[in-house]
Amino acid sequence: MHAVNTPISRRGRKLRQSGFSLVITLSMLVLLTTVSVGLLGLASISLRTSGASEHRRIAQANARLALCLAIGALQKHAGDDRRVTGDAALLDASPDSETADGIAEPHWTGVWRSTRGDGSSWYEHGSNAGGTLDRRWQEDWAAEEEVEAWLVSGNEEEGARLEPMSGGGRDFIELVSEEGAGGVAANRVTVPRVALGKANEELGGYAWWVGDLGTKANLATPDRFAAQNLDAGGGEGWRRVMMAQDAEHPEGPLAAEIRPLLVDRKTLELAADGEQAAGFHDFTTGSAGVLSNTLEGGLKRDLSVYLASDGRVAPKSAGGELLAGLQDSDNLVGPANTTDAEARGISFARHRQRLVSPKFGLLRSWADIGTGASFRAPSLTQINPKLEPRPGEMADSYDDSNPKPTAIKEMDQTALMPVLSEASIYYSISYYDRGPGQTNRYGLRLHLYPRVVLWNPYNAKLQVNPTAICLFVNGSKTFELELSDGKREVFGMTLGRSGAQRGSLLFSLDGVTMGPGQSLVFSPSGAQAYQNARPSGNFLSAGQVPDVNRFFHLDSQTHGPGFLTHVLPVQGDAVRWTSGGKSLTDGGVPSLPIQFREVALSQAYGSEFQFQADDYRMLWKNSGSAGGWIDADFDKMPMLQFVSCALQYGDNDELPVVWSERMPVPVEQTGASKPDGLFQAPDRRTRDGFRLRWFDEHASNRLGSGSLSGTAHFENAPLANWNVRSTYSLRSPWENLSDSVPAFFGAYTRDLFDDAVSWNGMQPVASSGGAAGFPFGQPIEGTGSYILFDVPRSGTGIVSPGMFQHVKMSEFIWHPSYAFGNSLVDPRIGREGTELERRSLNNRSNGGWNRYTIGWADDGRSDDQDKWAFYARNLLQNVVSDRPGDEQSVSYDLSFELNHNFWDRYFLSAGDSNRWARFARDPLANPLPNGRLQAVKGSAGPLEDCIGDLHLAAGRLMVDGAFNINSTRKQAWKAMLLSTRDTTSGGRAAFPRLLNPPGSDGSAATPGSEDSWTGFRSLSDEEADELAEAIVTEVKTRGPFLSLGDFVNRRLRDDPTGDKGALQAAIDRTSINRAYQQAQPLNNSKELPNYYHRDNIADPTRFSQTLQPATKAWGMPGHLTQADLLQVLGPALSARSDTFLIRAYGESRDGKGDVQGRAWCEATVQRVPQPLDPDGLGLNPAEPDSGRNFGRRFVTVAFRWLSKEEI
Repeated sequence: MHAVNTPISRRGRKLRQSGFSLVITLSMLVLLTTVSVGLLGLASISLRTSGASEHRRIAQANARLALCLAIGALQKHAGDDRRVTGDAALLDASPDSETADGIAEPHWTGVWRSTRGDGSSWYEHGSNAGGTLDRRWQEDWAAEEEVEAWLVSGNEEEGARLEPMSGGGRDFIELVSEEGAGGVAANRVTVPRVALGKANEELGGYAWWVGDLGTKANLATPDRFAAQNLDAGGGEGWRRVMMAQDAEHPEGPLAAEIRPLLVDRKTLELAADGEQAAGFHDFTTGSAGVLSNTLEGGLKRDLSVYLASDGRVAPKSAGGELLAGLQDSDNLVGPANTTDAEARGISFARHRQRLVSPKFGLLRSWADIGTGASFRAPSLTQINPKLEPRPGEMADSYDDSNPKPTAIKEMDQTALMPVLSEASIYYSISYYDRGPGQTNRYGLRLHLYPRVVLWNPYNAKLQVNPTAICLFVNGSKTFELELSDGKREVFGMTLGRSGAQRGSLLFSLDGVTMGPGQSLVFSPSGAQAYQNARPSGNFLSAGQVPDVNRFFHLDSQTHGPGFLTHVLPVQGDAVRWTSGGKSLTDGGVPSLPIQFREVALSQAYGSEFQFQADDYRMLWKNSGSAGGWIDADFDKMPMLQFVSCALQYGDNDELPVVWSERMPVPVEQTGASKPDGLFQAPDRRTRDGFRLRWFDEHASNRLGSGSLSGTAHFENAPLANWNVRSTYSLRSPWENLSDSVPAFFGAYTRDLFDDAVSWNGMQPVASSGGAAGFPFGQPIEGTGSYILFDVPRSGTGIVSPGMFQHVKMSEFIWHPSYAFGNSLVDPRIGREGTELERRSLNNRSNGGWNRYTIGWADDGRSDDQDKWAFYARNLLQNVVSDRPGDEQSVSYDLSFELNHNFWDRYFLSAGDSNRWARFARDPLANPLPNGRLQAVKGSAGPLEDCIGDLHLAAGRLMVDGAFNINSTRKQAWKAMLLSTRDTTSGGRAAFPRLLNPPGSDGSAATPGSEDSWTGFRSLSDEEADELAEAIVTEVKTRGPFLSLGDFVNRRLRDDPTGDKGALQAAIDRTSINRAYQQAQPLNNSKELPNYYHRDNIADPTRFSQTLQPATKAWGMPGHLTQADLLQVLGPALSARSDTFLIRAYGESRDGKGDVQGRAWCEATVQRVPQPLDPDGLGLNPAEPDSGRNFGRRFVTVAFRWLSKEEI
């Protein structure tokens, strides 16, 4: 304060001083009041802040408690390999609806056991009630009742059972909000709040939810081969098409450089342009799968190690643990060997495919083909089937024609050879003038026009060896010859071999190189005499189109008079061989021949020509290097293919055909020394032979089928329900059999007279490679190349198990052509099992091959009631019998058994010793061909010791982005389906069955186009969307799937799920194959009629018409199949999830029960291969069946706190 030197009075100064003090005092009081109030406010704020911090701390502690409880629940319920997971939408009351009807909380994660409660399998093997059975359906298994746990809070206490159907209540906590999940209300997740506190005082609470990341498509999984070009010469780039190396966002492809940056949802939202596109429940940036066997427990085995071996991988043991090895002789169906059978609780000695199962060596030998097959233009040499010793007691039917049979019991080596799709013969009769003065001036000449069609069904050039064929047709035909003098004489033919084998005509086929898919017609190259003694000279080649002047001929000049017999009525016990003193036994006639027709002889003419042929079959054999083989050599040759079209397996006595008197055939003249010069084609009625059934059978066969006339019995799907590469084709007890002549059955057929099979109707098309045919119709209907199967390539290897669809898994005609990966019900067996029940005598006796199912004749056409069945069993090398311990079933659901045995027990690293070594040194720089396989830590041993080990590899590997087949998310499935979208032009997702096919996807969807046989299918975004929706419908209808095999296979139950696997059913729900169903529909609307067969056949229509697929063209390369999808998707699929997102909530409450603090957190938890309590090998839990087994370890790989706005 400043003092002013102004005089003042004392009073005045005193008054002024008193006023100032008052002001100061009042001011100080105001200041003190203000300060006091401020201090009081600060104290209150401090007290409130201290209280809020404590509540927040308590809320976070409760959230962490919830997180720990969630991880504990995961470990308890999902740690065991034998558990599968999926969300509650699996219980959708309307599976084909977009929403989960009847489910209030569709995003809750459920856990199901893949076994019964006691650890035993739901599958029973070797049952007399029908082979393999799935007891879930006999015991009324229901997903909503069998769920082991729903992984949400409130289910912690023993016996607690919260259900997602009932939905959220007032005390439910929102852990995924509508805003946090892209603004979609259906994406919300609420779970029960669990209260915490003391008696009568609630102090807080928690909630938690486990989200299943495996049911989402992992968009961060990189395509490790993205930089490789599909057109690269070595084929390495094709790894991007052979399997789903990544997943593609449905809204558009993600650039390869972006994927490494996708580390969480925020980065995914940025890359996907928004939260909704990021799809909270559809996509993820972090998931991986353990290579575990959900069906039986334990880790899968790396089959690539066996494929690269010498045929034997030794067992592995340590610490009292023993893991069975693998070798070529182990079975692919049923238990592999005795050790495996013991481990699975199955009697190996009593298993009914023990002897007839295909062997693992089949896969290894098929894989070996790739070592010599270049990617761009594979050129391979024919590989003949393996032979096996003929059983000692086998009489080989009646003619000893198969002393070197193709292996049935030892099928451990693949074959690579063409398919014999047709062998037939026409004939004509000409005359030649012997000159005046001859007793019978006009000699008769028989012209034979054989044609054999070989078809290379492979996507590779094939060098076919010289081969030989026996065409056993009607060799006892009789014809009536009208002469110029008006007389009619009857002659009987004697073709080929004599006696019971009359009609056996032998020919030699030229070695030839066949292009991929090429079908070649072999025919005579000129006019030459047929050679009985040295049939190697009866040479057929594919270098020319059949011509009326290219034939084999028989006449008295070259063969003597024995090829024709003049037949006259019997007088007494003798046959009169002369007429009017002029012998007609020298192959000639006295008057000019005019015309002829086939006739039947009455009993008055004796028995020699009363019946036509003892058999109808073709035997195709490997003649090897024996260029000049003779008749006796043929029977000793190794068998390549055996096709029987005989009702009676060689015990035939078929009545002859009679031509109309009004339609005789003119007899042309040829030269005495020059047998050609013919002008007219052989008459269609002269044709005899066998062929594969056509997609569209001609009218004569359809309408001339006796009791089955006019029915759909000729409508079959040859690739779906028959094995076009089989060695053994014969009538089985499970056919739709006509009661007419000829008997129609099976995949091969004979023909009634029809223009479709006339000389002109069957005329092949000239091509650069020779005369071209069409296996499934008239040659004119073909496109030139018909590729069905592929072989491995040196540059690509076998990346996906789906590639095994190309392996011929059986030598029997009654198994499917594409056995592995597909799962269609066998119409011979039915839906509920994998074999026919054996309680009835018909199915039990001799494995079903007995007199009741095969039949017998009461009119003398069979020697005894068992003779036909005896012949049939012998043709199968007596593998079906009633000998104790040898009871075998050769008709069983091969696809189901293969899938059931493989998908859960094996995986493919697709490597070899060099690649495994490089991967072990630097997994990121040297990825395996299956780029999803990533190295992880584990207790199995050092990486370099585990990689390349059949047993240990899965202990150090995981699948990046493994996708759970129980996913109900359409967008996630679509992302997986679009994985190959960026590999082909046009932005379509490719599903090529064939590697580097000659065709494209351009017109593959159009039946009859060239691409439909040589290309591949690809899906547009719209088709992928349609298919993804259909897959989700099937998943909801059938799920949860307890294993990969359960997903691949059809259900063993009597409803539509028993008809086909889930993926095939999904495909068939869509329009993808509709063009094939419209172009080649198969009438499966009703069963064929039952009728009485005169030959005592108990059931002549056992092949179910209604269980066949909807199109005869099923399986063409342009027709998308389940196995095609699995070839791409298979390596990425899993039956469970191993990565989970946990959201946890905690709260704190005051004494009044009001919430004072809230906290949210999120953690990503990963199951790893390492068991909590490892066995001696470090691979599996030490006591898998004990109550203390919590399986494999879960580890936390990410954690963060969330704000309320982030949930």
